[in-house]
Amino acid sequence: MGDDKKPKRASDDLFGQVQKAINNVSDDWFGQVQKALSKTLTRFVPALFLIFGIGALFGALVAGAQHSWLLLIPFVLALLSYYSRDFALVGLGIFVFLFFI
Repeated sequence: MGDDKKPKRASDDLFGQVQKAINNVSDDWFGQVQKALSKTLTRFVPALFLIFGIGALFGALVAGAQHSWLLLIPFVLALLSYYSRDFALVGLGIFVFLFFI
């Protein structure tokens, strides 16, 4: 009466091993995707800011802007987003939001 344990079957043990293998593969895959997106994000958003800044410089040269110090803002934002992934994520969110307005 004291020992009511079910005997282990070989199929249960094999299923557990297969499940662990699948979890390890999927965890590795998601980790790799996360690293790739992180690297891409920290390069993509600064590129957007740089393109915006170059366009602002070109527009200022053509139009003859009086507040030329404002033209430095996109380049400063590009530097910040290159060194800070959080800032790059916020910048990308703002770009996407403004794109759909």
